[in-house]
Amino acid sequence: MTAINYSELTDEEAIDILKNDFGSRLIEDRQNEIISAPDVLYYADAYGDLESAILLQGWDKTLPDTVHKGLLDSGLDIYEAVNTHDIDEEKCPHCDSKLYPFEIDIGRGYTKTKWISEWGDVTGEYLEFVENKDQYLWNANPDENDAPVLCPACSIDRGYEFPKHSTDPGSVRVHYGEFNEISGFSIIDNLVRFDFAYHDNMTDLYPLPDGEEGLPKALASGEHTEWLDANNWTEIALETVKEHEDVQLKFGNRTTARLYKQIIQDWAESNETHPDLDFSYVIDFSTFGSPSLFVSEENEDRLLAEIVDLIERRA
Repeated sequence: MTAINYSELTDEEAIDILKNDFGSRLIEDRQNEIISAPDVLYYADAYGDLESAILLQGWDKTLPDTVHKGLLDSGLDIYEAVNTHDIDEEKCPHCDSKLYPFEIDIGRGYTKTKWISEWGDVTGEYLEFVENKDQYLWNANPDENDAPVLCPACSIDRGYEFPKHSTDPGSVRVHYGEFNEISGFSIIDNLVRFDFAYHDNMTDLYPLPDGEEGLPKALASGEHTEWLDANNWTEIALETVKEHEDVQLKFGNRTTARLYKQIIQDWAESNETHPDLDFSYVIDFSTFGSPSLFVSEENEDRLLAEIVDLIERRA
């Protein structure tokens, strides 16, 4: 049997084959719904159902079968969809699963964009936009093919993946000693969640260099050292404290590590800024290894001295 070249069929040729397959009466009754007979024939041969074929006519034939079936099962009036040819392939900015955007006519000249995943799941009421920082959950290090939304699975599950506590991996807390205010955000891979949108006792990030697009974006892209250098800030890590001469003379590495981590965790969990520090500093649990502190170079000695003093007193 010779394979049919659907792209070369005329409407009349495709209609004749459809009449032979489904009966002349049925095809004549549905004639007004058949816009592209070769398309209808293609999908009828692919899925064996005339109703599905009529709904899918005009849709990108290169989409996976799971996508075509997901569209049919979605409950959407996909017959009213627009720009269904040559659909661009995007990806979920969190899990990298494939997403395909399409638009549904909602009347009065308006359309609404939907996305369907490679698994056939269509975005619904839990859709999470991550295109820019105004969403509070945003993709801070986008790839050129990233969709502006999370896939349906990530839109539902992402809330469970972010840190639950201020000292969990991925958490960042900012203390503004000069204002007596606290801020914070969390990071999972390239996604940033502004925690000040969820906690009443937190403020925004504008006092930090480059504001909300500064340190969060740098941490998400793995470029926080560049951010520090560009803004004359520095990092105080556990190794920095261990190398302090007073600590080296008095304490072993294990004692220093235990007390350092305890101090950092206490500060991160506090709802108040440290009363003896009238400048801003960042408590970072998002980079690899032990928690560390970021502070402007002009306040590095004061912050380090405070940590060393507390270690001596607690020891």
